[in-house]
Amino acid sequence: MTPDRLGPPPVEPLSDLDWMRIERILWAKIDTGASRSVSRASRYRPWLWIGPPVVAAAAAAAIVVTQPEGTRKPAPHRFGVAPVRYVSGDSASSLSFGNAYVSLEPQTAVLVSGRRTLVERGEATFALAPSSMASAFEVEAGEATVSTPRDIETKFHVGRSAANTTVAVERGMIELTHRGEKTRLQAGQTWTSNADSTRDRYERLAALEVRDPAAALAGYLELAKTDSRWAEVSLFAAARLAGDRMDPRAGELLKSYLKRFPRGANAPDARAILSRLPVM
Repeated sequence: MTPDRLGPPPVEPLSDLDWMRIERILWAKIDTGASRSVSRASRYRPWLWIGPPVVAAAAAAAIVVTQPEGTRKPAPHRFGVAPVRYVSGDSASSLSFGNAYVSLEPQTAVLVSGRRTLVERGEATFALAPSSMASAFEVEAGEATVSTPRDIETKFHVGRSAANTTVAVERGMIELTHRGEKTRLQAGQTWTSNADSTRDRYERLAALEVRDPAAALAGYLELAKTDSRWAEVSLFAAARLAGDRMDPRAGELLKSYLKRFPRGANAPDARAILSRLPVM
């Protein structure tokens, strides 16, 4: 009787971030004089490792590294060190630096300086491993700035064209700042600069109060659910409007405002309106 032969044990595939950690160790050994040759299974796509002093070209993908004009002069204020520009060609490319792995779609240009990256055009996906670095990782695109927490794994996509900027979160959480307004995006959420800003929405709702107060009240309540700085004024506006219309929800809305924003700019007015409401 021939004994049954067992097949090879199952191997759990590694994520891009795991490969990034492995390659960082391997390149460090090469830099210190190790001469081992390392190959990766063909099922994993090759990617470009860019980080001094090693630059390797990715198979079937081309990326151009240029020094921006004027980098011999002091760097722009928002960059801590002289930036380096990476431009993908007609094929997708990728690069890695620090705890970041970045995939560039064709015809994408990014400017990298330390832990800050500027997306000049095109689309890029950022995968970040947890980091103990003191500063957060930031990505700028148009008037939007994405900041990531340091202690969790994060993956998000940034697209920039002449008319629009889009940010989509695949894993983790990011904080997005656009024209002074901060918004938190969780996994599965998408933001676009073409969408109305919360300030624009609030101003339209204020104008709508005269024509359709019920619709304005509903809109204020929706806006109050956001994490933007207009959430406070929207919740107070909803409570105030409910009080003006003798809406039975007025008392609860005023109490909700005072609980959520006890030191808010409208807290004194909220208490005054609440004291004048009839006891139900």
